[in-house]
Order: sequence, then structure tokens, then C-alpha cells
Amino acid sequence: MNGISDNFLTGPEAEPSPHARRLLVCVGPRCDAQGRGRALLAALREKLAANPDDAARVEVTTRDCLRACTRDPIVRLEPSGDLFSDPTVADLLRAAGTAFLASGPD
Repeated sequence: MNGISDNFLTGPEAEPSPHARRLLVCVGPRCDAQGRGRALLAALREKLAANPDDAARVEVTTRDCLRACTRDPIVRLEPSGDLFSDPTVADLLRAAGTAFLASGPD
């Protein structure tokens, strides 16, 4: 597994991640109304694909709703549970503690 997966489950049915951190990107009807949630998801995956060490430590997955609805993309960092509204890729990777910090802004 390359650390990047699609999982549209919500709640306790979701399997535990073997990664140190997990970024859950909401792609529900409100957060992704204009495709911004999926655009953020694609940008995260692209950044992580460029750095296999980070991809091994951070899993990026989706949820159909994080129950924190806005008109902006919402991302939850696990295991801390921190929520980010309309974050940049740099914000998320910094919060997840990746080596991205050394490579500059998104």
C-alpha cells in the first residue's frame, strides 16, 4: 500500500490506519459543492506521491461527511481530531508533521 486510499466509510466502521497520521478530507455535498474538497484531495495526493517517506507516515482518505459542514473544504487530522476549514496543502502537511516543511509552500 502506498499510504493513499479512498475510503468513504464514516464512523466506527472505518478500519484503523497503520500510518502515524491520517488526513480525512470531506467530500460531502456541502464541503465539495464546487469540487474544492476533491481538488484539495488531489493536491495532497500529488504532494505525498512526490515524497514516499511522507506517504508512508501520512494516509490521505475521504469521508462523505465529517459533520462540520461549511461551504469550504474541511479536513480532520487523526489521531488529534483537529479540524481545518479551507486549509492549504502546506497547512495540512505541516500539521501532519511531514518533511514537506523543507520543500516550501504549495
